[in-house]
Parts: sequence; C-alpha cells; structure tokens
Amino acid sequence: MSDNAWTWANLSSQQRQMLAEAEKALGADFLLAFQHPDASASNIVDTPPKNIEAAPLTDSQLECLRGLEEQLHTVVVAYQKK
Repeated sequence: MSDNAWTWANLSSQQRQMLAEAEKALGADFLLAFQHPDASASNIVDTPPKNIEAAPLTDSQLECLRGLEEQLHTVVVAYQKK
C-alpha cells in the first residue's frame, strides 16, 4: 500500500452531522473527510469524485474548516459542483 493513499474517514453519526452543518455554514456543495489509512483499510480513495472542484473559501471559512478537521481528526476538503 502506498504511503500517499488516503481513505474515506470513518465518522460516527454525530461527526457526520457536524460535517453536514459545516457544509451548510460554508456554502460548499460537499465536504469530504479523509484519513490516512491503517494497514487494514479497504476503502482507498483512488480518484477524486467527478464533476466537482475545490470550493473557493475565505480566510474565515478556512479557519472553520481547520477547526472541524481538529475536532474530527481528519482532513476535510470543501468541494463545489462544476
């Protein structure tokens, strides 16, 4: 397994709710959470989803996203539909 591989984050229902609330607050179409896989991970993210691109965020929106990442212990990327 490559050290550069990432997986979808395994989130609890409460964490998914936090992600959904942040998605609305940021005005992003999608917030996707990723984590670095362990040896047993089977849900590797091979390619980014189609027809979306990184959403442009303001500095304050980025701060919100960083806070969410710290709470979830994941990497969160904001996307918008193309």
